[in-house]
Amino acid sequence: MNEKNATPPPWPVNENGFPAAVPLPDSPPLPPERAITFDDLQQAATAALDRIQTAAEEMGAISIRESSEDGYVTVDVNGKGELTGLWLDDAAMEQTGAELGAQIVATASAAVAKAFGQVGDVITAFNEKSAEIAGPSSPEQ
Repeated sequence: MNEKNATPPPWPVNENGFPAAVPLPDSPPLPPERAITFDDLQQAATAALDRIQTAAEEMGAISIRESSEDGYVTVDVNGKGELTGLWLDDAAMEQTGAELGAQIVATASAAVAKAFGQVGDVITAFNEKSAEIAGPSSPEQ
């Protein structure tokens, strides 16, 4: 390719064709006050993984037991919303299949809503801790 027809790079270049020196910024984002080392990165990554593992364990430990208003149906669900237990009182068998099915679904849905609320609490705590460690992302924060 001919130099006269070459497209100039999208950055400033000096007379030798190398990228020109760029002045350091005087407003955020500023360079760090001290150099960041590999050990710093490794420590931050390890801490992040620990927070992730803790959050995953907390979510894995979520278990909600919910009973219908009449006590005929009791369900257990986990943090994923999976049904892990179902108990039916003998009196529940007096209902029609449709009525019993609707009661099971309603009870399980109430339990899942509570479980997902707890999952949300774990995620919120994780995000708050991560943001606290990272610090503000702009001067307005």
